[in-house]
Amino acid sequence: MPASTLESLMTHFAARHTLDPLTADADGGYHLRIDERLDIRLFQSGGQILLESSLGPLPPDDPPEQLERTLHLQLTAMSELEEVLTLNPEDETLVLFRRLPADRQTLEDFEGALERFVNQLERWTRELSQPASSSAPTTPPLPALQLFFP
Repeated sequence: MPASTLESLMTHFAARHTLDPLTADADGGYHLRIDERLDIRLFQSGGQILLESSLGPLPPDDPPEQLERTLHLQLTAMSELEEVLTLNPEDETLVLFRRLPADRQTLEDFEGALERFVNQLERWTRELSQPASSSAPTTPPLPALQLFFP
C-alpha cells in the first residue's frame, strides 16, 4: 500500500488512464501537464491534498485595471468555486489553488476535483490573456461594502 493518500490516488489515477507510473519529486509533490500547456503541482500536507498552478505575473499593460478586473471576477465566483486565485508574495505571480481533504478522497472524487481545477485553470488562463480594456466583467458589480463568506 502506498505511503500517502496522494501517492495512492496518483498510482490509481495513472493506472486508470494508462499513463506511465507517476512519481513524486524530492519534496513529495507530483506534476501533471495537461494539453501540453497547463502545469499543475499536487502535494499532500498533513490531512490536505493541495493543487496549485502558476498563472504567471499580471500582464504588464495596464496592471491596475487588470488587477481590478481579476479581483472582481474572483470575488463574484467565490461562493460557487473551491479554487482560489491568489498572489504569491515571493515572486508576485498569480497562483490558482485548491485544497482537498485527504481522508475523504475516492479516486472518483479526486478526478472530479482535478477536472474542475483544470476547467478553472483554463478559464483564468483565458481571462488573464485579455487586456483589461477588452473585456467587461461577466456579472454586474457588487454593492459597496458587502462581505461574502464561501
